[in-house]
Amino acid sequence: MGGRLEEVAYGTFGSKSGRAIDKFAESKVKIKKGEKIKAPVLEGSIVVLECKPTKTCEAGDHISSYRRSCECY
Repeated sequence: MGGRLEEVAYGTFGSKSGRAIDKFAESKVKIKKGEKIKAPVLEGSIVVLECKPTKTCEAGDHISSYRRSCECY
């Protein structure tokens, strides 16, 4: 995907709220189901790291989310 993926990352995923739109449908990025957890995986990814949430912390005007890896392929 190269440059197209970068364009989609900034133009759709990085700048629009998922509450208002389906970002995958709008960007036309192809996805598949993860192997261990219910999370979308980008088709054609070189490496996939699936993670489960472990804790969250408020950090000023945002929330930090900590994850534990459970599958890598």
